[in-house]
Amino acid sequence: MATIVQRFRNVGRLSQIINTFVRFGFSKELQTSSLADYMKNPDKVDQISDETGTTVSSEHFSSTQSSKSNETLSVAHRLAMAFEELGPTFVKLGQILAAREDVLPKNLISELRRLQDRAKPFPEETLRKILTQEFGKKETELFIEISSRPLGAASIGQVHLATLVNGKKVVLKVQRPEVEALIKTDLSILLSLASFLENVIPEIKLLRPTVVVEELSRSLAAELDYFREASNTERMRTLFEGHPKVYIPEILRAQSTKHVLCMEFIEGQKLSSLGASSQNADLVRTGVRAFLDMTFKFGIFHADLHPGNFLQMEGERLAIIDFGLTARINREMRNTLLFMFLALVREDLESFARFFTELTEAGPDVDLNTIQIEVRDAVDSALSLPISELQIGKLLMQVARISASCNAPVSRELILFFRALIALESFGKSLDPSFEVLKEATQYAKDLPGSQMNRKYLEQESIFMLRDSQALLKELPFTLRLLAKRLQAGSLNFRIQSDEVAYLGREVDRASNRLSLALLLGALVLGSSILTFDKEGPVFQSLATMGLLGFGAAGLIGVWLAVSILRSGRFK
Repeated sequence: MATIVQRFRNVGRLSQIINTFVRFGFSKELQTSSLADYMKNPDKVDQISDETGTTVSSEHFSSTQSSKSNETLSVAHRLAMAFEELGPTFVKLGQILAAREDVLPKNLISELRRLQDRAKPFPEETLRKILTQEFGKKETELFIEISSRPLGAASIGQVHLATLVNGKKVVLKVQRPEVEALIKTDLSILLSLASFLENVIPEIKLLRPTVVVEELSRSLAAELDYFREASNTERMRTLFEGHPKVYIPEILRAQSTKHVLCMEFIEGQKLSSLGASSQNADLVRTGVRAFLDMTFKFGIFHADLHPGNFLQMEGERLAIIDFGLTARINREMRNTLLFMFLALVREDLESFARFFTELTEAGPDVDLNTIQIEVRDAVDSALSLPISELQIGKLLMQVARISASCNAPVSRELILFFRALIALESFGKSLDPSFEVLKEATQYAKDLPGSQMNRKYLEQESIFMLRDSQALLKELPFTLRLLAKRLQAGSLNFRIQSDEVAYLGREVDRASNRLSLALLLGALVLGSSILTFDKEGPVFQSLATMGLLGFGAAGLIGVWLAVSILRSGRFK
């Protein structure tokens, strides 16, 4: 239960959130909801500026068309702008929603993807104060120099270049003060709003807003805990240790805390700064292969891929950074995805559709045959394009959208995987115009032959089956011996639970109760008749009075019994 302070904080923050949406032109929508009480100036015509600086009135915001001029802004654009202004929780919410291409409209996805987590840098004095609080000592005892100007500033933290006392150059990621309390307040508000929307708008249940907020909470908890990001980076560094072309930076634990992350500085050039050239083919191939290794060999992949997270080092090595967001895919999913790629290359549409439906979270009442037919049609249309124009990531996202519309969505991890493929295709093409992700994925699958892959999978499954069988065989003799002893002693009991048996027992109890009342009724009538039959004298007059009372009681019991039988509906 929220504390009084938290409740007051929630009210203040909710008012701020509502009025931010009002400023971005959503006053009409809010006026018809129960949130209108939090609006400060509901009748005021809002004015904001678009990216070109042109002032835009909220009267123009009702347009459903995408913004193509300096005079209008689309609803999706305004929503993204509001999210960006509201800070880290809403920026992260926008990023999560941007991954749901299977259920959200494309224009909204496009705007949410452009969300940039940027913020005004906090001053150098604040930086030094945070470092002193985190390490319990002055920052000068750990660092010779810390750049006063950050390399980048976001809503959760900012990055500084620093030098350790031993002369090693490092990068410091420092979390903003009080951002954790703000996020906690926002999550509390969003969870309440999500529950409200699910109850009021049935159509929104497809988005599962409460599930989205829970996912947002987990994602932000991971992003706020720099120890978790450090662990993800160290795990990847171990998995790629000794790789000739891929390098993962070292985490310096002694200079890291939950709110400060210290990582070795990588000398290199970001791939985002490179132009398109066939000379980049090896770099692109290395990045794609690294992603496929993460997914299919290790089962954990970088879920926030963009060119800025790749650095070209000397010797044509590729450094990968920023493992704040990772996702896992289990063995069964990995195996199914590989078979999907092989089926796609062989143009085996039936197998592809069947494998894909195995990845969905379809309920028992979902018609899988209909989904498979629609998936086959979508893939067939895609395969009619030239191979150079086929975009495997977008195809998989389109198929995911088809299954979600049939109430058979795929997991968040798979959506992140599909989105990562789309990002790989996008920046791969920007660096090497001849790049084809399907070609690389096919070659990767050939390097893991189907027979070897299948054998390895079966070997892994056999280990678990053998373990379970061993446990069963170990317990079986004792169980059989105990069963034989109880059979010999005649103490073996069976418990049968059935709704029909329980109902029959209740009916027998009800019938026996009525029979008892009927017998009591008959006894009262008979006894009262004897007491009132042809008797004289004072004593017999008293007995006659009791007989009359008995008749009265019998009458009441008879009426009650008749009413109960009639109400039960079983009187014939």
